[in-house]
Amino acid sequence: MSYQVVTVTRREAASTNAARRLRREGTVPAVVYGDGKDPVAIGVEAKVFDKLLASEKGENTIFSLQLEGTDQTRPAMIKDFQVHPVTEAVLHADFVRIDESKTLRLTVPVELTGEPVGVKTEGGRLEPNVRELEVACLPKDIPASIVVDASELHLHQSLHASDITLPEGVELMTDGQAVVASVHAIKAEEETTTEGEEGAEAAEGAEAAAEGGEEKKED
Repeated sequence: MSYQVVTVTRREAASTNAARRLRREGTVPAVVYGDGKDPVAIGVEAKVFDKLLASEKGENTIFSLQLEGTDQTRPAMIKDFQVHPVTEAVLHADFVRIDESKTLRLTVPVELTGEPVGVKTEGGRLEPNVRELEVACLPKDIPASIVVDASELHLHQSLHASDITLPEGVELMTDGQAVVASVHAIKAEEETTTEGEEGAEAAEGAEAAAEGGEEKKED
């Protein structure tokens, strides 16, 4: 199977100053490991890394990692990465080598579709409970997302992970009892909020009256 080729450069053992210099040059310091081989310190262009994250499968994108100056490529994917808390620039990335014949365990985002009956006609509100599911599959079967149709959900009903029909070749690893989405009543919540606001207003009124009484006594 052909993948996008990502060319990387080999770098010396990591150091804070060297990593900062690479980032200033538009390169993300990274490490590639896995498949029983020694870890290798590398650098990848920040704009290339950003494109990987923006692709259809995001972090689960498999690509052909190629060391600059060689014609050797190896399937790999993003294992983890760290971002700056303010600028959100990628500070460091971990890549893992992939064996296309072996099953992977990874998380895939959940995509809720359809307007639930409980929302449309029963006055409820859809509550997404799980944003992603852990699955196991071969690299070729990695889905971009798990599409979940919530249109049949009635008020006070929940959709569990075990209720979802997964794509062929994909096995659920998340607990089957995990609630993916549910429909709750909102009337009681609104009444509680209204009562709380009215109580707060009454308390403020009583406080103002008490302050007014004290001012009259002082006069």
